[in-house]
Amino acid sequence: MSISINHVSYVYDSETELKWKALDDINVAITKFKMTAIIGKTGCGKTTLMQHLNALLKPTSGEVIIDDFVLTKTSKHHTLKPLRKKVGLVFQFSESQLFEETVFKDIAFGPKNYGATDEETAIKVHQAMQLVGLDESYIHRSCFQLSGGEKRRVAIAGILALDPEILILDEPTAGLDPQGSIEMMQLLLNLKNHHNKTIIVVTHDNDLVYTYFDDVILMDQGKVIAQNNVLDFFEDNQAVVLPQVIQFKQLLLKKGVHISKYARTIKEVLEEIKNDRIR
Repeated sequence: MSISINHVSYVYDSETELKWKALDDINVAITKFKMTAIIGKTGCGKTTLMQHLNALLKPTSGEVIIDDFVLTKTSKHHTLKPLRKKVGLVFQFSESQLFEETVFKDIAFGPKNYGATDEETAIKVHQAMQLVGLDESYIHRSCFQLSGGEKRRVAIAGILALDPEILILDEPTAGLDPQGSIEMMQLLLNLKNHHNKTIIVVTHDNDLVYTYFDDVILMDQGKVIAQNNVLDFFEDNQAVVLPQVIQFKQLLLKKGVHISKYARTIKEVLEEIKNDRIR
């Protein structure tokens, strides 16, 4: 599945004096089977762009092409359901997606809505729970008695139960502790590497972007101002806060220690230093 965004603009409250152009002539392509981060300052248009990818919003002008599906201003509501099955969206605040009495019922809602039988639904729920690391003890628990990280996993499982080809997440590590953030990123890596999912994440955490992602899109004031693979992006772009690993490597370089750009974690940096000393 390929994603092409062509000359997309979006204006909020377009018929009022409060109209505001959130997206301004966006042109970008997203590669399938990779993890792509969308970064930028608050209010730059990241979430608005994300919501176009599964037709929560329709462009004021331009088009979004996902395989053979073309989304434009004139796309009819009844044609959007197949797209929303292909492109799953997880909001930043997971509790806004959870509404059923139990974890099982919440995850089951999507498959049932798309016509799955009770038996098929049960299989999809159990598979989705396994993917996100929730065991059988969660089935009858109330969604609203879970921790923030657990709620997020239930929300992701509810989307995965539909087996989308593309998974979009808005700030999936927000509010999680460092270990929770690592576990979330490992989950997304597993979905990409072993389940052929295309992962798109809106985030402010450049350290996670540098460590885990393949590609990065930088937005500012409703425009895409840069797009590249992660390693080259952070090598060339001084318009963002550099990840701590890069800052550490720059300090080492001032002391005459050169570390390759392929070392993306502190552990990998230390391993290069160790191997260089052995040589």
